[in-house]
Amino acid sequence: MLHTYAIKITSLCIGKQWIDAEDRDWCIYTVEKWIMILLFFSATIIWMVGSGKYIETIATVGSFYAIRRRAGGYHAPHPWICLLTSATIVIASTTLFCSTISRLPCGVFWGLNLAAVTIAIIVRPEYPPQANFSASEKRENTKRKNILLFFLLVCQLIVSVIYDMNMIVVGIFVGINIATLTVIIEKITSTRRKIYNEKG
Repeated sequence: MLHTYAIKITSLCIGKQWIDAEDRDWCIYTVEKWIMILLFFSATIIWMVGSGKYIETIATVGSFYAIRRRAGGYHAPHPWICLLTSATIVIASTTLFCSTISRLPCGVFWGLNLAAVTIAIIVRPEYPPQANFSASEKRENTKRKNILLFFLLVCQLIVSVIYDMNMIVVGIFVGINIATLTVIIEKITSTRRKIYNEKG
């Protein structure tokens, strides 16, 4: 259903000559992406208000989304799977992961946190084929991703100095880890796709 709407909107854009016909696949992908973003954030707000977990949700989802915009990551084959997976991640992150990680000793947490940031810097962005980024755009996104990670680390340090280790610091940690995990999953998926295409 979502794909059908995206095709209709894309056909309208081509008909109005707002985009070239050769950019059809890119436009369908972009329209689907923005509809999914709207649905995702609507569901996130409903969860945040209903659960009362404002700080955990904003810190986790904010850091995750900011990194994902630059680093890419796994995209589910169907929109409903994407939305369901995203909702599950938000609920699990703000209830299970954040509360568990917040109980770790301070030294252990910061060791894990620095390791997570380092891994996130090392892991290069990975996008689905529809994204169609050029090599220069990928390089720019890598730079922006790393600057963003450094900024998030500085924010964690400032917040921890003022308020000690709290849910903002923990939420950012969880968001970084989930974003990095989705990039690694997309890398694996992309490699398997290439192997399959070569065999076919």
